Amino acid sequence: MYLADRFRESPPQCLSRTPAGGWEQRVQGDLTLLRVLPDAPLILLVDAATILYQVNLEPDGKYTMNAGSVRGVVTGALFAIYPPEAFDTDAIPLAKMVVTVVRAHDSELSIASYTNTPLHSPCVAFQVPANQAAPLHLYISRDTGPSAALSALDEEIACADYPLALSEDESSADLRVSEHGGRLEFTVGNSLGSMASGFKPRFLVAQATHIRPVLQAACHFFRHLRYTPEEHQLRDQITVALHELRIDALLDHSLRPAYQPYGENKLRFDHGNLVTDIMADDKTEYGFTITSQFDVPLHIWAFYFDCSNLTIAEYYRPPEPRGEPSIAKRGALTIGHGSGGGRPFKYFLGSGQNINVGFRRWNSRLTTTSNGSPRLKRVPGIHSRLPCANASPRLSTRILN
Repeated sequence: MYLADRFRESPPQCLSRTPAGGWEQRVQGDLTLLRVLPDAPLILLVDAATILYQVNLEPDGKYTMNAGSVRGVVTGALFAIYPPEAFDTDAIPLAKMVVTVVRAHDSELSIASYTNTPLHSPCVAFQVPANQAAPLHLYISRDTGPSAALSALDEEIACADYPLALSEDESSADLRVSEHGGRLEFTVGNSLGSMASGFKPRFLVAQATHIRPVLQAACHFFRHLRYTPEEHQLRDQITVALHELRIDALLDHSLRPAYQPYGENKLRFDHGNLVTDIMADDKTEYGFTITSQFDVPLHIWAFYFDCSNLTIAEYYRPPEPRGEPSIAKRGALTIGHGSGGGRPFKYFLGSGQNINVGFRRWNSRLTTTSNGSPRLKRVPGIHSRLPCANASPRLSTRILN
């Protein structure tokens, strides 16, 4: 018996009426049919780890699912949609849908991505694990009409096993995709609202086999760039300064030329973000100074998010992960100059570039607990964007996997 036939069975055929507040289940073949409350909708249990819900297309064009808050459904949850007669979690779903409205026993869904196969009504919905929730928002421009390049993109989206969702609003998308001369052009969007207008890095993909690596890299890139818990922010207790460096007339304790900050702090606040404009001449040298107002020591890490190739580079790490904190109580850390700060930074542009955009993100760990015993605790920090001629710093880096 197909799942569609089981859906068509009336409740009395599947299970007897349950008393108020109770629940009852019966087994039919390889399926368990379960009702939690007397008036709750019927759900199907394929096995202990697979729960299916029914999805219907309503006359007003909305998609509704027969599961709500009673079943633990929350806004933003992602579901894979399958035909009721051939459910298989290893098969490519007809569509992926996101929960937009949650009620006690039902929910409303919107399409996040889909194949060219028409959707049936009813369908069955299988929830995608939470760690696969879609963080990458993709906007596809189809102004040029159908093409082989866009068809290859659609096929990749339909079978993607990494988290992404289609966006109808270009301004809120992480990536914009369009077709030019048989190639796909990816444009980094301003979904975070922290990129200056007019500075949108672009790159081209010529072969269909390159689409998957680009989308996977974008998922990784934006997931880490966007992650900022609401608590334990460093912004109010940390000051970051960027200065041009000049060689001092005096030598340091190792008898090497010493670099000193020169001129004003090149960082400024713009709509809540630290911003800097740097000429990437591969000659001018720069360094950072991070000053802490915390009454406890800090371990500092810094990462650079390069929008030109969607990579994350390690900008600075503590000399010893389990060693002394980078910043002492109410102390300061110099990066690119000063004692233990390493070499100065020079900035350059890649071949064919006349501008690049990137983000720096500072992460820290506190070395204290409420009872005074030492331990490490992750505390996300602030990030800064560089919306002018600036690219990855020329230093030894490691791409984070």
